[in-house]
Amino acid sequence: MKKLISYSLLIVSALGALSACTSYAPAVDQNAVPTLADSYLYGRFTLGPEDSSTRSLYFGGSLKAGFVLHSLSAEDGKEYIIPFSTEWKPALVRVKPGVYVLNGYLVTDSLGHKMMKMPLMGRAALVQFVANPGKAYYLGDFKAQLFTRPSQMRQFPSLVWYLESVRNNFDGTTDQLKSNLPNFKSVDFSQALTDMDVILQGSQPATLDNISQPQTTLGTALFNHSSTSSPSLQLAPKPKALTLDDFKQQ
Repeated sequence: MKKLISYSLLIVSALGALSACTSYAPAVDQNAVPTLADSYLYGRFTLGPEDSSTRSLYFGGSLKAGFVLHSLSAEDGKEYIIPFSTEWKPALVRVKPGVYVLNGYLVTDSLGHKMMKMPLMGRAALVQFVANPGKAYYLGDFKAQLFTRPSQMRQFPSLVWYLESVRNNFDGTTDQLKSNLPNFKSVDFSQALTDMDVILQGSQPATLDNISQPQTTLGTALFNHSSTSSPSLQLAPKPKALTLDDFKQQ
């Protein structure tokens, strides 16, 4: 595993930001019927831990991650979080029509308590698109890694996140989605994002250092840490992205 070298340090509050709960947007099921009152966003959002046994040891086998979008429309103005899945298949979520901006990525525990939030950087943070009523918009095919690793300098392990790949596979993913959701075959599908390199370049890897197993009491997760060091979120240089051959269509 490649060593991640920190170039920026952000202190994260263990009892504040980390304990807030997160609600992920549910994927539309195969029997759903499209309506003109809603818009739809879709793509592939796949999460693959490099070391699932280590992840299970420290986090009960369940970490979650999401792709965060924010509605700029006055009538909505909310965040939508599209969950990453361990399966390489298309997912479609329902949103309110309006203007959207990409916010970045989020990592939580299984109960939705926030652990890491990675904003998009550079030009990627300026990307906006309009979601019109009754239409579906392709965001891309995303592949990310999320895992824990032992820490040589600290008592507890580090949590590592990075986006390996984002690619434009509009035709293939759309065809697969239509096959999975037959009621959506007549919906107008189009691309919300076209420059995937901008998204990839703006997606910074990160590590959360010195964290221990969540201790959950009455639904509130608190992350223990040593008395001499607080959990810290580090942004790190990108590991080498995988090639397109690493992501074969299912």
